[in-house]
Amino acid sequence: TLPRGGIRTRLIDGGNGTFGALNGRDVDNTAVLMEFNTWNNWLKAAMLGAEQVIFIEPDSTSFTQAEQKFLQVPNSVERFWIDQASGRRLQAQLKEKGSISVELKARMEWEKNPAKNILGWIPGTDPVLRDKIVVINAYYDAMSVVPALAPGAEMACGIVGLLELASYFQRYPPGHTVLFLASSGHHLGSRGISDFLNRHSRKEKHFKALMSDPIDIPLFIALDLSSQTDEIGVWNGSEHFFYKRFFTPFGKSFVQFGKSIARRIGLDQKTAMIDGINPKGGVNWDMYMPGENLKVDGEWVLKAGTPALNLVTVNDARFRVDTPLDTPAFVNYKNLTGQIRLLAGVLDLGLNWDQFLPSYKLEPDDRMRALKGAVRTFPRRSITPNKPRPGAIAVLRTVSNGYPRTGSPKSVRGVRMIYYDLADEQGEFYIPGLIDFANRNNPRVNLQTFYLDPETGEITYAPNRKTTNRAYSDTFNANWWTIERTLILFPCVATDFYDTVDPRYLNTLHQISVYGEGNTAPQEYGYAIGSGEDEPVGGGFT
Repeated sequence: TLPRGGIRTRLIDGGNGTFGALNGRDVDNTAVLMEFNTWNNWLKAAMLGAEQVIFIEPDSTSFTQAEQKFLQVPNSVERFWIDQASGRRLQAQLKEKGSISVELKARMEWEKNPAKNILGWIPGTDPVLRDKIVVINAYYDAMSVVPALAPGAEMACGIVGLLELASYFQRYPPGHTVLFLASSGHHLGSRGISDFLNRHSRKEKHFKALMSDPIDIPLFIALDLSSQTDEIGVWNGSEHFFYKRFFTPFGKSFVQFGKSIARRIGLDQKTAMIDGINPKGGVNWDMYMPGENLKVDGEWVLKAGTPALNLVTVNDARFRVDTPLDTPAFVNYKNLTGQIRLLAGVLDLGLNWDQFLPSYKLEPDDRMRALKGAVRTFPRRSITPNKPRPGAIAVLRTVSNGYPRTGSPKSVRGVRMIYYDLADEQGEFYIPGLIDFANRNNPRVNLQTFYLDPETGEITYAPNRKTTNRAYSDTFNANWWTIERTLILFPCVATDFYDTVDPRYLNTLHQISVYGEGNTAPQEYGYAIGSGEDEPVGGGFT
């Protein structure tokens, strides 16, 4: 974000952002106009002193490009998106003049707003089956690397399918009772589904006692649809052998139902419904997901102890998700219509079948955790850090061997896997739905908090890494159901640093030492370092 009155600066053309494109240009204290499809080359401009980077809308792009435009650590270089026509006009002026004076105005403030989960019931018609509740879920939010431009057309396919299924079963009520759930916050670490589970379906005794409206859910079905193929896979969200006995019949019956329905609606019987629970021919589920796997809501549900299936569009890379180009113009409505018609038929057969739910009862462990935190500062003339810091931003990520370098990815096709929260007026925050490390023997997490100046957006408070502050360490074991942690912030000035690559081993650094006058560590200092080879960047706080 920029100061409220905006700024005046000099704009130059950075081309594709390589050092060659920037050679001979005075980059220091400028805004750089750059092509979007340039991976993380914007860091080169930042390294040379650029203060803002403006990306030109491309003809086409992908989530892999989008993920290179934001970091896992704070950075003061503001990044913006400009439409293609305006970007090309600026390029033409820069080609003629070399640089031009521009005024930039933009605000993107951290906010914490309520979001709703929407529930709708259709009572079962069978006197026996109506007591068994099947939840059918889809998320209705979208994500984009440009938060103000998140059309989310492909991301909306699932909620379109849910609404059509609700309309269908309203006309033709099934034997089982169905709870339709439209969940929010999917792309923010599945906050919506975590809230639903905390209210209605937890198995661990601590969280179970806190439920406000318990619901006995023998099966949860999550939809995650897209439109570039007409093929659906059924998957249980885990490759663990413990779940096979319960979920195998679902895979076989869904494929059987799918073949009978596909023939009637003109879909390929062999590929319309794929059994991802029991894949054949040496294939595993990951092979149905080009590029990388998805983060589906059913994964959170299963980790919280409730049996869950996922009905997912397969063999679709979903390239445009998490970008401003995920627009309705690129949606294949024919493919989406075929998938929804197939699901209506398959679920109609299943929900009216008295053997749809196996007699074998699966009782998985509830392994979902939560973090409750407090942000404190030292009051003036006090040795006790008991002053709340409202509005501080909490950032949680999983780590390996004590370092954030090899933890979870920062994003999986738009689903942010770095957990954020904003401290309330008491300086407290709460992060639910932590599952990525649920099966690790010694799970570790890294928690950092920062306070930003509301006017300038600059970091003015950061966590203290001084050795004597270890009682409030930011890296710790996540081995309790609700982890409680307090972090102490100190007033600071933030400084970016780049090229954090060890020249001996050609890998990124995972820790640094800070020295002040007298070659000793200052009383208060902090730092944050990027994760992985794509983020050779960090920030120091002194």
